Amino acid sequence: MVNVLPLEEYVETYILEQSIAFMTRPHAGPFFLWCGFCGPHGPHDPPASHAGLYPPAEVALPATWDLPLTDRPPHLRRPLQPLTPEREQALRIYRSYYYCLCTLIDDYVGRLVAAMAQAGLLDNTLILYTSDHGEMLGDFRLHGKGNFYEPVMRVPLLARPPGGAGGAVCDDLMEVMDIAPTILDYAGIPIPREMQASSFRTILEGGRGGHEAVLSEFTSNDRRINGKCLVTERFKLALWDTPEGGELYDLHNDPCECRNLYNDPAWRSERDALLERLLNHLMRTETGYNGWRTAPY
Repeated sequence: MVNVLPLEEYVETYILEQSIAFMTRPHAGPFFLWCGFCGPHGPHDPPASHAGLYPPAEVALPATWDLPLTDRPPHLRRPLQPLTPEREQALRIYRSYYYCLCTLIDDYVGRLVAAMAQAGLLDNTLILYTSDHGEMLGDFRLHGKGNFYEPVMRVPLLARPPGGAGGAVCDDLMEVMDIAPTILDYAGIPIPREMQASSFRTILEGGRGGHEAVLSEFTSNDRRINGKCLVTERFKLALWDTPEGGELYDLHNDPCECRNLYNDPAWRSERDALLERLLNHLMRTETGYNGWRTAPY
């Protein structure tokens, strides 16, 4: 649906204005600003000023809508549904409004950076842009999040170090929690050794970095379903505490995750190696949190 409020009263406008006001007011020392826009998020209600940017008839439908899901964990299987004209139209509008909200936020991030430039802040400010998760938008007949598929896990991470950079694309594996130690690194604040994440300042300044594997975890709101996921440069392994709860995808040859290899005998050795790697990864994270404490928190 289209939001009935005018753009100047829309929630993202309020967040932008408050962020600019805080950022450009006098500060006695360095400041930290977390500008958390609400969108793109349900109920997917762009203001009228942006609601027509992507005509629904021109929006592509998810390529995996008709994919059989019998090889997935039971809680991720969705029955095949015929794409009736009514359902198709609703899906196109749903995706269209999501894109509209993304564009609105892109516009507002541009205004935020422009305000920083006008205030003379770009030479000594680290700018980071990311999201906590993606959105299925009908892929595999799923909506929202609650899984480890690429539309949910692969989120943007854009960074501009103080003074700027030449511009580059980095394919190294990162985790959103790496943002915290990166901020501490640039601020000259010691990174607590209990912190399991790593600064990626080296990457921003032209070096190499990233992880050999990254971890993602999920627990449903009712605490009935839990999942762990390990992603390497080539493979994604997911393990759920449900019957038939294993997933394995070869992201090089199957980037859309159409074929679950978890129970394929030809991939058993790779699967078992990744399971052991996941266990070792979880054990190492426990050390960082518990192993160095000598007193209660």
